Amino acid sequence: PLHEGYPKWGYPHYASQVLLQSWNGYRWEDRTAFTGLEQGNWTDTAPKPYCSWRLANYDRIPYTWQVFGLKMWSSEDCSGSELQGEAVDSNPALLSSAQIEACWSTVGSCSKLAFDLDDNSAWESSCSPCDQRAAWVGLRFGLAQEVKCFKILQSENVDHRSDGIELSVWMGYYWENRRFEAGVGGGTWNRRPTAEYTAWRFVSTRDTEMPWAVTGIAFYEDSICNQPVLGNLITSGNTRENPIAYAFDEDLETEWVASCVAPFPDHPGCMMSTEWIGQQSTKPFYLKCLRLYQSRDRMRQTSSAVMQVWEGQTWIGSPDHPVFNELGGGAWQMLPGFRGSMWRVLADPAPGGDGVAVTELEFFRNADCTGALPQSMPNVIPICSGYATAKEVGKKTGYTNHYVHMGELSSAKPTMAFDYALNTFWADIGGQQTWLGLDFSTQVTDVQCLKIAFAGIRSMQPVVAEIQGWSGSTWREVSSTSSISTDSLLQLPLPSLGGAGFTRRPAPEKSIWRLQNVINVRTWIMYEVEFYYDLGCRGNPLTGS
Repeated sequence: PLHEGYPKWGYPHYASQVLLQSWNGYRWEDRTAFTGLEQGNWTDTAPKPYCSWRLANYDRIPYTWQVFGLKMWSSEDCSGSELQGEAVDSNPALLSSAQIEACWSTVGSCSKLAFDLDDNSAWESSCSPCDQRAAWVGLRFGLAQEVKCFKILQSENVDHRSDGIELSVWMGYYWENRRFEAGVGGGTWNRRPTAEYTAWRFVSTRDTEMPWAVTGIAFYEDSICNQPVLGNLITSGNTRENPIAYAFDEDLETEWVASCVAPFPDHPGCMMSTEWIGQQSTKPFYLKCLRLYQSRDRMRQTSSAVMQVWEGQTWIGSPDHPVFNELGGGAWQMLPGFRGSMWRVLADPAPGGDGVAVTELEFFRNADCTGALPQSMPNVIPICSGYATAKEVGKKTGYTNHYVHMGELSSAKPTMAFDYALNTFWADIGGQQTWLGLDFSTQVTDVQCLKIAFAGIRSMQPVVAEIQGWSGSTWREVSSTSSISTDSLLQLPLPSLGGAGFTRRPAPEKSIWRLQNVINVRTWIMYEVEFYYDLGCRGNPLTGS
């Protein structure tokens, strides 16, 4: 350029702009242009203080870090216009042709992919695995800026995301950490910072045999689950085929499946306290009730979970919610639930048995099995530990007669035990601690008697069982005294009396009589049987069920 003294002072001997190029083996390629260079002094081309901001991984990532979206704001609540700048990252520079190719990729080493407003494309770090702060992506500005809020969309795969993230600013010679954010999820947009009580999450606190799966979940601001929470969905991560939206869509044919951190190498399930699902809002809200529908497969259920709330800096256990233990699946369950709002029958399979199958179950208010409790949906919902399909029952037990009435492709759902039909049944072949019951929602009640009919599959009939009531935070065994206490204990024996009729418990002494074979028979066929008071079988036979 010509200076202001030309031609008197002569020709200038400096350039105010230079182009940095690299040799690719065949030709020179343009890399970066530097402008505004000074004359007669050193020009520092490094970004000025506060002109570059980045997000870096705080946790070690097993593989590459993938960021599908990143937005920055100068406001504390992410309001207003987003900050615009030049995308920068930790990856080594590529040759121009390779860089162009990377920026046209769906997932590649191009920082622009994190800012292209396309949630399906992602910037990917060059490190794999990535140690702490080894991977970062951000923006460089022409003038000093102050980043006070950001939103990030990480990979839904836990092997490609960081739970902890640092926001740093370039101070001219070094990066200075400005914020540390913990508990950041993947697969959905997460906003930080976020005010206390603006985010809630449901966290599994037990290892699962297979990846945790939730068919449905809903959060509510009232204690009877009538006022749903409106907010953005957040999660620890999920499989690509089973996103978080599947858990909130009210469709029982879809489910969210967690992307798992394994308890130990080669384990297919999820480690406790690492997988979660929740909601985030722009304003504080208070979660008082939730409805949960876990997978029917007990290997994909968590038996214990806690509710956590964001307190402004980290996740803490909700002071208003208990630890939820002995959770079930295959049906909707309202939590935390009122004391006495849920009742169940808990049973282990008989020694050498294949599971538990119940044809019909009825609960009663009175000890003599009078005062039947209603069992009609939607106010009263069957709940259970899980259930099998009709075909799974047939494959495990060899019994196939139920195909005639239930169909080979049907499911032995908990509703089958409350349909007043003795040719259908609920079945669970998932192992120990099987249970079936009713959730009465807001209808708090006492149960002092039950009638139960087991399916006609001997290997699916338990020897003993317990009736349990919900205490408001956990299940308790209940006594059969006139005054029910959900803190007392009692085991109610339920001998296998056959699946064709009802068994009542509690039952007075000598109120039940039976005939039992005392010698081995290949098959016992009985066409009719009658019982009499009289030793000579005179008079009318006894009547009963």
